[in-house]
Amino acid sequence: MTQNSLPQVTRRTLLTGIGAAAGSSLLMSCRTESGPGTGPGPRASAAPVEPPTHVPFEGVTPDLPGTVDGVTAGFFTYPSPPVDRPGFPLPETTPITAMFQGESPTMSAGANPVVQQLRQQTGNQLEATTVLSTEYVSKFQTTIAGGDLPDLVQIEQVAELPGLLDKHFTDLTEFLAGDNIAEFPALAAFTADNWAVSTINGRIWGVPQPRPPAGRIMLTRGDTLAKLGIDRDPKLNDGEDFADMLAELTDPTDNTFAIAGDPANWLLRAVRQMCGAPNVWAEENGSFTHEIMAEETVEALEQTAKLVQAGFTHPEAFSKPGENHTWFRAGVTPLLIQGFTAWGNFSRSNPEFDTGHVELPQWTGGGPSKLYTSLAGYYAFIGIRKQDSPERVREILHVLDYIASPFGTTQYLDINYGVDGATYHMDGGEPSYLEEPAGAELLTGWPYAGAGSQNVLYAPGDQELVQRQHDYLSATLPQGRRNASIGRYSATALSKAATWDKRRNDLERSILLGEKPVSAWNTFAEDWNNAVGKKMAEEFAASAAV
Repeated sequence: MTQNSLPQVTRRTLLTGIGAAAGSSLLMSCRTESGPGTGPGPRASAAPVEPPTHVPFEGVTPDLPGTVDGVTAGFFTYPSPPVDRPGFPLPETTPITAMFQGESPTMSAGANPVVQQLRQQTGNQLEATTVLSTEYVSKFQTTIAGGDLPDLVQIEQVAELPGLLDKHFTDLTEFLAGDNIAEFPALAAFTADNWAVSTINGRIWGVPQPRPPAGRIMLTRGDTLAKLGIDRDPKLNDGEDFADMLAELTDPTDNTFAIAGDPANWLLRAVRQMCGAPNVWAEENGSFTHEIMAEETVEALEQTAKLVQAGFTHPEAFSKPGENHTWFRAGVTPLLIQGFTAWGNFSRSNPEFDTGHVELPQWTGGGPSKLYTSLAGYYAFIGIRKQDSPERVREILHVLDYIASPFGTTQYLDINYGVDGATYHMDGGEPSYLEEPAGAELLTGWPYAGAGSQNVLYAPGDQELVQRQHDYLSATLPQGRRNASIGRYSATALSKAATWDKRRNDLERSILLGEKPVSAWNTFAEDWNNAVGKKMAEEFAASAAV
């Protein structure tokens, strides 16, 4: 279709923000379609260069290799002994300051053995300010406006982003593009998709925190399904099978419902995937089309409304969307849609759940639907404030290269487990966190600067889980449906789309609840297209053509 047509009808972890990963597949699209802004800065027309050369880390051999499609390497055990990367500790350098998302540490840096180890290994008295994720955008904007930036800043999607980057931050292209990345071996192990997170209009503006671009997954309480004679990993042929499964998992008399979470944000998106709608933006021959303008979106609204009005979603799903984890853990809802990393997290924290997944079918049949892939990393990457010299930039990049140390190395244990004997110990050759209080304080904020704990498949003592996850990624990622706007910039998306996002969400909820007919979507879509959609499509196309 063209853009102008529409058919009628809990514990603190080292990786601060693991929970936020659940929504990362939408965070970029939400943040690039809301907020104020006026237009690209001077770098918008800069000639793009090749991405950093991908050089897999050769020091450790995975049991299940990763691929450039984003399939994450899998390990059944931690290498013994761990590989010790050469060149550490780094030479002593001028202190580096930083601002990241994260809770305030409960232990001072001077008393925290993990921070002390980080400082010793990097040769730097690193100092970080952490800000709650709910307050970070405001803090980011006021810090930029004040002009007193730390050396490292977690970059948010805000107004006039290209111009802001060009004015305040270091264009890292000359340091990292092509074979230049070889100076930083851990960063060189990142894929081109990882680097797309921090690439704006063809220039590299920061270091991402890599994750598989695996989007969302529908998880199952395998133990609950087994009681009903349903396989832990149900095989469904089409949308009718999907609806039948939801019906079988719903029994209001027993206070059980198939699924929770805000249906407009979670279930509807899953049905859009099954119906074949674009993953936010699609691109064909240089023309961009938003999911709002796709006929498949209308079909998804109609089908999801039937599911909601049939009572398959928790009756408080709209009013208490944050209870979805609570209800899943309690067995009230045996299905849960979350980010891919939640699969491993639940399997480790609650092995009794026998957590499985639903491979979503095409709604009309014909095999599995194409997975909505996500960013291959956390949406807010790490930028380096403009520095006095290229050598200073390299000093900072070497620190980030240490933080990004690959799985299997001593340095990975430093970053992701802390200090042996203080925060973790080796149990049968595998790292295991110690209990409170010593094991409670790890790193806050710093893992966003390239750490890879969410970019590896590893579950001590559970080889089957690692194999299942690797098989799933291998089957879904190569055929996945990508959001074509990733790495592109639209001033209109940041300046005028926020109010339309709210109108859209309100209308979707009204349609799902039966308060408004599906046909109401047509008027909204045309109004949206005339007000902001056409302009965004033009700006994304111009950005893609750079």
